[in-house]
Amino acid sequence: AVSYGMRHPDLIGAIAASSPDALDLSVWLTADGAVRPWIRDFARVERGMGGFGQFISYAANWSPTESGYDWLFDDSGALVERVWQRWLANSPRSWLRDPARVAAIAPLSGHIYLTVGETDEFDLQPPTVAFSKALTAAGIGNELVVSPGGHASTAEHMAAIVKFLAARLE
Repeated sequence: AVSYGMRHPDLIGAIAASSPDALDLSVWLTADGAVRPWIRDFARVERGMGGFGQFISYAANWSPTESGYDWLFDDSGALVERVWQRWLANSPRSWLRDPARVAAIAPLSGHIYLTVGETDEFDLQPPTVAFSKALTAAGIGNELVVSPGGHASTAEHMAAIVKFLAARLE
């Protein structure tokens, strides 16, 4: 939702996302210059199950090749730098470093709602908070709700999202 909205601000009037992935890849995926061990292991399971899944879809979209895709890291979790740069280029956080892109998404200011659980099982709270702070620093107003609990959204979360969107859409 966030990525699409930021790529097409001329088509989107408001953005809302619950436990969003990939908003700030450097905060979410890496620690000490390598892929976090749980993400490395998660991706190994995906690849072992036949090559379909979340990280495979990122690779197919963000680092495609004629014969498939380039993989982000080696078996130890060490980043492949040229691929890492390609993935970062697709991270909404990276887009906020481009003044032209910030100007393009400025009309969305005050129309972005992010919510995440403080104990999100996929560790999405730190990148969501970092992205919200980066939006604010870029002058893009947004609402961030860090709620008790984990990854799954509740009816209350969804109701808050619908209320936010309804108030901002014509």
